[in-house]
Amino acid sequence: MGGITWQIRKLLAPPDAVVPCRLGTDFYPAEKIYREMSQAAALFFLWVSFLVAGAFLLAQFYPAGRFTLADYLFEVASAQGNVGLSVGITHPAMPTLAKLLLSFHMWAGRLEIIPVLILLRTLLRPR
Repeated sequence: MGGITWQIRKLLAPPDAVVPCRLGTDFYPAEKIYREMSQAAALFFLWVSFLVAGAFLLAQFYPAGRFTLADYLFEVASAQGNVGLSVGITHPAMPTLAKLLLSFHMWAGRLEIIPVLILLRTLLRPR
């Protein structure tokens, strides 16, 4: 049973009930499931935070009304996911800072966000 299904069953069960979580034929302790789910939730939150922040910053390089919020979100998600699709924002004549922003998102998406944050923290730490 999946982690979300297990969590729902655990919420619906009495407080003292033991609800086993299994994947295939293996059973996993609740602590491991909670740890895995919290790590996945943190990664999802960071990915979406980078996406929203990147879309907001990308919108600053273009006049209002030229593209929609969905266009900016799509462009940054495409860069962050290393997909390569575009709605027309990415082109050779785009502002250099916008190119750098999308390049950063491509790099962060390729390396994963947590290692990038650790690197940035190390580089920006006061000495």
